[in-house]
Amino acid sequence: MELDIGASVLFMSEDTYCLIKDSVSPLQQSSVRLHTYTGEPIKVIGVIDVIVEHNGVKAKIYVSPQATPIFHKARPVPYSLKLKIEDKLDQLLKEGIIEPVQFSDWAAPIVPVPKGDGTIRICGDYKVTTNRIASLKKYPLPQIEDLFASLRWSDFLEVGFTHAYQQVELEEDSREFTIINTHKGLFQYNRLPFGI
Repeated sequence: MELDIGASVLFMSEDTYCLIKDSVSPLQQSSVRLHTYTGEPIKVIGVIDVIVEHNGVKAKIYVSPQATPIFHKARPVPYSLKLKIEDKLDQLLKEGIIEPVQFSDWAAPIVPVPKGDGTIRICGDYKVTTNRIASLKKYPLPQIEDLFASLRWSDFLEVGFTHAYQQVELEEDSREFTIINTHKGLFQYNRLPFGI
């Protein structure tokens, strides 16, 4: 499988959508205009957001049970970003990527990162909390020649991700280490966030 995180758009035929439509959200209107390489228009009937699952894999954050919890208060938010942050939090809530929590011993402040399209990406500043005490698995990178040899005669699928990290579900006992502290309260990630 080839993962193309930089893809601007991926599409499927209407027939393929009809096969999966009962298991995904309904089509939404789209203002996207696509053209073939030679300039012919491609009719877009709508867009959908989907959560990708592969072999039931879940992410686990390894933290020693003896680790002292780290809680940081929310950082002040510039008024110019307040509405954008609230909109992004609402979107993440609606998509089930985060959920509110009432109390926690763990909390990371957020870093709002402006994107080119005028929206923002919300990142937890985990370098001051979880990343200080988490045991990260380290994998040696294989030689490129070994990779090519092992991939001979393989089939490939190209997949593009809008929320690449947030596609991987977190194990239940790892979610407390991803809590973010915002001006709207505490939120816990259900899926792997940026920055860990």
